Amino acid sequence: MNLNYLYRNEPALENVMDKAQTQKRGFYCQRKAAYSAAKSEAENYVGSGYDVRPGVAVSFGAEPDLVGLKGVHCELKRREHVNLPAALKQAATDAERFKDGVPCVFHRGNRENWRVTITLESWMELYKCYVNQSEGGDSF
Repeated sequence: MNLNYLYRNEPALENVMDKAQTQKRGFYCQRKAAYSAAKSEAENYVGSGYDVRPGVAVSFGAEPDLVGLKGVHCELKRREHVNLPAALKQAATDAERFKDGVPCVFHRGNRENWRVTITLESWMELYKCYVNQSEGGDSF
């Protein structure tokens, strides 16, 4: 009895292996992209004289994306379309957990400049600190 017709619509073993390898490769590409974004943003700050380093890539919340900016929690997003409300919510949650400052989302698309998005409440807090510092008071 010929059973070939039963396997006609089943994926070949090679196709299953290719899919598994592609998924694994996708994870590493995502991880590399996340670290690359943090590294390039950290280099911007180091070039300007700040002691900043990228966090551990894809650490699943164990460390912030950017470490070393006093009073600011940085959430980095390096993609074309950023869901800003979700990113701000993530930044606020992480800032609360790490207790490292005002939640900010640093984001940029391909061939674009970095942008920073914060809530009005957070901006007012930063501005208040700036005014206090310029008047000789304490910052953060």
